[in-house]
Amino acid sequence: MSINLTETSTEEKESPSRQRYRPLLFMITLGIIYVIVSATMGRMLETSSARFDLMGTVVEITVTAPRRQRPEKMIRAARERMEQIDRLLSSYKPDSVVSRLNALPPGTPLQLKDSEIGALDVFENARRMSELTDGAFDITFASAGRYWRFDPLDPRLPTPEEMGKAVKAINYHNVVIDREARTLTLLGEGTQVGLGGIAKGTAIDRAAAYLHERGAFGAMVNAGGDIYAFGYRGKEPEPSSEELRNRPWKIALRDPRQTRRILPPEGVPLEGNMAVVTSGDYERMFVIDGKRYHHILNPRTGQPAQGLISVTVFVSAKDFSPNLAEFADGLSTALFVMGTDEAPALAARFANVEAIFITSNEEMLATPGAPEAIVKAYHERQAPQDTPEPEAPPE
Repeated sequence: MSINLTETSTEEKESPSRQRYRPLLFMITLGIIYVIVSATMGRMLETSSARFDLMGTVVEITVTAPRRQRPEKMIRAARERMEQIDRLLSSYKPDSVVSRLNALPPGTPLQLKDSEIGALDVFENARRMSELTDGAFDITFASAGRYWRFDPLDPRLPTPEEMGKAVKAINYHNVVIDREARTLTLLGEGTQVGLGGIAKGTAIDRAAAYLHERGAFGAMVNAGGDIYAFGYRGKEPEPSSEELRNRPWKIALRDPRQTRRILPPEGVPLEGNMAVVTSGDYERMFVIDGKRYHHILNPRTGQPAQGLISVTVFVSAKDFSPNLAEFADGLSTALFVMGTDEAPALAARFANVEAIFITSNEEMLATPGAPEAIVKAYHERQAPQDTPEPEAPPE
């Protein structure tokens, strides 16, 4: 016996009015699913943070990631990558590439080990920054820097003889990079290198890149106020809604003359991938006979750069960039050295760069796209208090 089954289509069963509402029901269902998934994702995310000393400053790494990825473990691995850069490039570690290179006689190549090849990238990027800034950024500043000691308890000024010899040795062309041979060579008597103006950015980049590769929802790597942030800090409820929205990272500017003052106190949100780096005359410095001497040296003179007391650069990228903080670090150093006459024009050449300059007389200059909340807070901080008119005595 055979049975004939005749399929009845949905269109034959549904009334015309129900058909009209079907797209609406579908959209409502999608909305419900979105709210459930968003809320579930918010509960699954975990934020972890750790602070430690490295490269002469305090580093703080904050990571938001799915709980199963163990954000605290991700931070430990990111820290290890920063420590690797410190061991590779520090001027204070005798076995680093920089220290061994500086110890060689002029013209003698330093053969890099397999584990040290990454140093070539940093030296090449430093060379490009020197070319971009017409030598305002120059790692051979260390030819003069070694004669200074920026210790407020035991400062040292170089002698005129030392400075005269050192300035002649400052020239980024004296650094020969041979990628094929895997060597670095210093030319010129007395030429020394120091990567203090770029290596911290390199270390920040390495940590951020690892966290990004591991799938962090967001992370901020902060090394003494130099920052790389990507993604979001987490999720937070929408006002008057059950939905969750992305919670942005926030930063603020430190007043260079009242360093406990943060501007604005509530911070300003960061969008997308952003590196924020400040170069200032207040971190490593000493005062002799009322004159301030700081560690950011002008390669042309071997003396502390004049005209600015703080430069903050904001470098953004549409997608994650593995060298964003390194670029920001080198650029902020160069802009500080260039001073008010040249620095704003250089910053304006980059579509993804904004900058805030504070001059030696504590005036603020800013590029058009610099965070308005910071600019406003600084100007309000400078505004003199209005003095009320005295009341007339009673007659």
